[in-house]
Amino acid sequence: MTTAPAPVSGAVGDIEHRIEAAVPRLTPQEQRVAEFILDHVSELAVYNSSELAGMSGVSKATVSRLYRRLGFASSHEVREHVLARRSAGTPLGAAGAPAASPE
Repeated sequence: MTTAPAPVSGAVGDIEHRIEAAVPRLTPQEQRVAEFILDHVSELAVYNSSELAGMSGVSKATVSRLYRRLGFASSHEVREHVLARRSAGTPLGAAGAPAASPE
């Protein structure tokens, strides 16, 4: 029997920050999907776990494990997180980081 990976302690905040905090503990497969997420965070709400797995070259189970490790209960919770950020007016940059504000 295997145990579930420990989520990022106090996992709150943007998914990008959760990924950055978790990188040292991610498996190579989890790192692959995490990199894909960072590169496509602005589109994350439109992908389900199967699509995300296919586009990043990992299994759906790997996507689910990564979400749990990041402190999310499900892919639905990830989608809600991204949609809430968008609704709150938090700009999402194309490279996965919040877009820079104009000066």
